[in-house]
Amino acid sequence: MILFNAAIFKEIYPEFANTSDATLQNYWNMGTAYADDSDTGKVALKTTILNLYTAHFAKLQEDITNGNVSNMLSGTSIGSESVSLVPPPSKSGFKWWLNLTNYGQRLNALLSVKAVGGAYIGGSNMSSAFRKPGGFTR
Repeated sequence: MILFNAAIFKEIYPEFANTSDATLQNYWNMGTAYADDSDTGKVALKTTILNLYTAHFAKLQEDITNGNVSNMLSGTSIGSESVSLVPPPSKSGFKWWLNLTNYGQRLNALLSVKAVGGAYIGGSNMSSAFRKPGGFTR
């Protein structure tokens, strides 16, 4: 299991220097519901992803605490108590949620690059084509 390091996190993201370590640890724990925290494979990449989730959660909470929900709110009214929310601009609610902060946007870009379709591995050069030499199909 990859462990959260508040000192390193705050060095990378100094804007959260005043956020308590316990709060950041909680956001890290929330991030592990979305990303693998096992200490096998590409640990540095997994740590970066989890740190971005942590920063994303922290920024969302900071915005909510400060009453800054402009990314989600399109209009309000006091008489009759009406609130209008921005509909998700993308097909995926998850991507829309990530786009609410700059950390989520970076995370979305990183996940998009790392989740691209597979690659061809092995075999002869002939079996990587649609047709074999001579034009015959498989």
